[in-house]
Amino acid sequence: FPPKREEHAQIIKSCDVIFDCTGSDTVLHNLYDFAWLGIKVFISLSINLGAQRLYCFIAEGDRFPHSSFQRMIQPWIEADQKQSSITDAPREGIGCWHPVFPARADDIGLLASTAIKYVVEKLSSDISNPTLAVFEQSNEHGIFTGIRKVAEIGGRD
Repeated sequence: FPPKREEHAQIIKSCDVIFDCTGSDTVLHNLYDFAWLGIKVFISLSINLGAQRLYCFIAEGDRFPHSSFQRMIQPWIEADQKQSSITDAPREGIGCWHPVFPARADDIGLLASTAIKYVVEKLSSDISNPTLAVFEQSNEHGIFTGIRKVAEIGGRD
């Protein structure tokens, strides 16, 4: 993203809901710069290294609210960086889809299912203000106990 061919741009402009699951700052900036036609619902989903935390950002508008997204997610990114060492990252550019990403497939699936449930719920409610929901895996004495929402932050651009 952005699309290279005008025919692809027209198809994308006709969509009502735009999903980003790239984890790429460049893509998010391009979503902001893109010439959308009308009001869209923007959803950005990402996970941290190890897939212990899920970030679900959702907003409605005529462009992706990049500054709201950055303001809401930055403290969480900083917390993730403090909790993991650089050795946790296999190398730049490896996403959760890649076999060397430091997380198990069941953790990815669990957070993907959580994201879908959250997005479906949010799409049936008022999403006029950008919102970031943060979910974490919970464990007690090394035993998985579930997924819990640890924050839901709203704001305006």
